[in-house]
Amino acid sequence: MNIKSLHIGIIGLGYVGLPLAVEFGKLTNVSGYDKNFELINSLKNGNDLNNEISSEQLCSAHSIEFFSNINDLESCNVYIVCVPTPVDENKVPNLEHLIQACERIGPLISDDDIVIFESTVFPGATDSICIPKLEKFSGKLCWTEGAGDMVNKFHVGYSPERINPGDKGRKIADIIKITSGSSVIAQKRIKQLYETIIKAGVYDARSIIVAETAKVIENIQRDVNIALMNEFSNFCYKLNIDTREVICAAQTKWNFLQFTPGLVGGHCIGVDPYYLTNLAQKRNCDVDLITTARLINEAFPAQIARRLITALIKNKILPQNAEVIILGVTFKENVTDIRNSKVKELIDELESWGVKVFAHDPTVPIEIIEENFTNNVLSTYVNSSFDGIIVAVGHDEFKAITPQN
Repeated sequence: MNIKSLHIGIIGLGYVGLPLAVEFGKLTNVSGYDKNFELINSLKNGNDLNNEISSEQLCSAHSIEFFSNINDLESCNVYIVCVPTPVDENKVPNLEHLIQACERIGPLISDDDIVIFESTVFPGATDSICIPKLEKFSGKLCWTEGAGDMVNKFHVGYSPERINPGDKGRKIADIIKITSGSSVIAQKRIKQLYETIIKAGVYDARSIIVAETAKVIENIQRDVNIALMNEFSNFCYKLNIDTREVICAAQTKWNFLQFTPGLVGGHCIGVDPYYLTNLAQKRNCDVDLITTARLINEAFPAQIARRLITALIKNKILPQNAEVIILGVTFKENVTDIRNSKVKELIDELESWGVKVFAHDPTVPIEIIEENFTNNVLSTYVNSSFDGIIVAVGHDEFKAITPQN
């Protein structure tokens, strides 16, 4: 495959799409689309609102153009879809963004074009939802073996994202990429495409559904292991055992897995398992361990709050007279993103006991914290006096005040 002959369209320029656009933009023409006008204008000025890609990195990709009108991607011959796939308030997968992307890409597709999905989905979604939508709105068919020539046909692939927001040491090129395609030809072309930017190598999955399921189990495994540590933490708390000391001792064994208790929010671990459990329920398949892990992790913010309430009462401090500070409000350490953060649930539980809650986060503007978490925002926590402190997010700034073993 001659990479310079390709014009790649990236649909969705968040944590997943923008790094792809930058890497491919060093090699060939890339058109990036996002419906967020503010984000597009910021990128045109050389700034990433998520602070994941530096201005220098954006400048290094000389062949990128950014658009807020998807019709500007009509000249592309490869389309990579990187839109969000969240769950709704009932924890049911919401594929609205993905479906809209298919409907908007469809009319742009020409014969022999390739459409690749990176968004997390339930196993089988590409075949059952995405391809039919593309066929309907393009008036063409997804090519399969033995289907004749490429007149009125296109290719489809799935390559699950493996971006780790906030990780400055492990970039997209350093992470092995799974690829798959709707045919042998699609598999070969998509594998060759990603090999041009992925130094760590590419793993060619046997089918699209294998690649889809691999993505889901990657995050379910982490969710289950964190749930184990959260449940173990509750056990240690009730027996007055220091959980951190136990974990530090256990980690001296060579095959002890490096998981610790904590809040499980964000766009992957706290969301992706529902894509599998929802499908399992529809297929009448029991996934009790996965479901239980989700319940444990969803309940953990309230349990942390109740531990602090218990500690206040033991120290003869009435919750309604207490002032507590929460350090960190983002969904994980060293990022600016508050979407799907579990800190709001933690604050709500404390406030339900009458506690006056303050918050500080060096990565988030004060007005954003006020709008989404609490009106009691501090620009610094140094030299402040509180009845309780909860380090909710392990930003580097807070590591000096927490044990590091």
